[in-house]
Amino acid sequence: AMKAPPKAAGSKPLVHYGPWQRVSTAGGVHSMFLREDAEMSATDIFVPSMWDEEYDVTHHVEWRKRELRCTPAIGFFAGQELLFVYDEHPERVTLCGEEKPCGRCPPDRKGSENFLRCCLQIALRPRKMSTLPTEALSKSALVPRAAHIAHGFSWPLDRPGFAEAAWKVETFLAGPVLVELHSFGLRLQFRLPADASFAELYHSSEVAFYQHGCQLPEFVLCTMDGSALLPRDPKRGMKQAVLRSSVEEWEEDETLLEEVAATGVFRPPVQLIVHDISGALVADLTMPGNTTASKCKAKLRDITWRHEPGECMNLVLSDGTVWKGVVPLKFSEDPDPSPAEFRLTLVWSSAFQFFAVPIGSGAKIIAGKGVFRETPEREHDVARVGFEVSLKQSPRAGASKLMKSHKRERGTSGSGIGKLVELLPGFQEDDAKEETSTSIHVFELGPEVVQLKINITSDGNQVGGSYYTTVVPLHVSSCVLRSFLSYQFLPGVKWPRLAVFRDKFREVAFKELKTYLQDNPNLEGFTLTH
Repeated sequence: AMKAPPKAAGSKPLVHYGPWQRVSTAGGVHSMFLREDAEMSATDIFVPSMWDEEYDVTHHVEWRKRELRCTPAIGFFAGQELLFVYDEHPERVTLCGEEKPCGRCPPDRKGSENFLRCCLQIALRPRKMSTLPTEALSKSALVPRAAHIAHGFSWPLDRPGFAEAAWKVETFLAGPVLVELHSFGLRLQFRLPADASFAELYHSSEVAFYQHGCQLPEFVLCTMDGSALLPRDPKRGMKQAVLRSSVEEWEEDETLLEEVAATGVFRPPVQLIVHDISGALVADLTMPGNTTASKCKAKLRDITWRHEPGECMNLVLSDGTVWKGVVPLKFSEDPDPSPAEFRLTLVWSSAFQFFAVPIGSGAKIIAGKGVFRETPEREHDVARVGFEVSLKQSPRAGASKLMKSHKRERGTSGSGIGKLVELLPGFQEDDAKEETSTSIHVFELGPEVVQLKINITSDGNQVGGSYYTTVVPLHVSSCVLRSFLSYQFLPGVKWPRLAVFRDKFREVAFKELKTYLQDNPNLEGFTLTH
């Protein structure tokens, strides 16, 4: 047998890799083969403090060298095999001879998952071009829908059980998030993993349009009501709570359970029989008597493999009302009653509905109302300000005038609600009436508005940031308000966070600002951070 050549001075030590093993993630159609070093590596990493030398630290990091052969199913590199090498440093991965930053990947299974996620983020990172070339789209693939899966297996969908089996196979391969995509005259659906990023959403949208026979020009995705535009960010998950503009349902449940406990009344177990709108049985559950709607929904998510937020799951009682809070029990005088029975119908409304707006279409995205080709008439005493849907996010004339009215100060006066004509006299701009070749994001001010203080900062800022006084719409959700402030104070920042005033890590969510102000009468304003 031939002997291995002697190792040259200064060369890298030999790595004892194991065999290539096929790996997969939800999303299912990326081709990935992983191999790992049999031995564990250890590296000391010096982390200097930005404040003082005495706070410098050295981390002893244990990791495992790895290689990944990945052929992405979507994105710029669709159909091309990429080799990721993780053998030089625990915070860097090499692709095509170029080092890329990578999170630390420990030597265990979680480290392997981190490594796969990091490589996919790099592979799906947006290129300089905003849309994928035709060659990449022609090599892209999405997991087929349930009907196609059933056809491939020759399953008769008209026989009981086969449709549900095909649907579960689709969910297992593609992921539990059902995306519904709209554009002018089009409506498409596809599935994504629960942890899918915004970049995966964009790439999959382009593939879905291409496979439908319609290759969109440069476009942006927005929520159906136009309250927010979505970034092409490979590191940020698309399941953002801020897009929902409502508090978590479990917080409401805790209050309800405290009220029930205060009555001191025993509530016997209940039997919940749940059907879907077609009449098919979804679940037969026995739950505690003090169970709440969101706890039942959590059980149903596990059964149905769907993970939309609770507000998108509607449980309808037999009398036609939507169940919210605690089960409305009718108590029996029997000391040992049998479980009360309730029949419910599960009705879904998609949480992941988005509108694809071609940037060059001249469409008007009116925050809180939707996307329009023909500009609707504005109401009396309402001004409209707009920002171009582009990388520069240039303000239109009215928006520029509004931004000049901001006052930079650090006063302590509270918020003030008033008429637009009172707080901004003579401000009757209408950026939406102007015909443009570029789509614009429009916000309506008035008739009622509110003057608030806005603290602009960043998560790493230890000083406190800057303070401004500005006028904002009153009848808007937290999602619309975050978008409105982001254009003016943090243009170009991918995903700012709207938080409690001077408490940047406490995110806020509400359906209407006016109601939120009534519930928080001492509120001075908000913090916008990133």
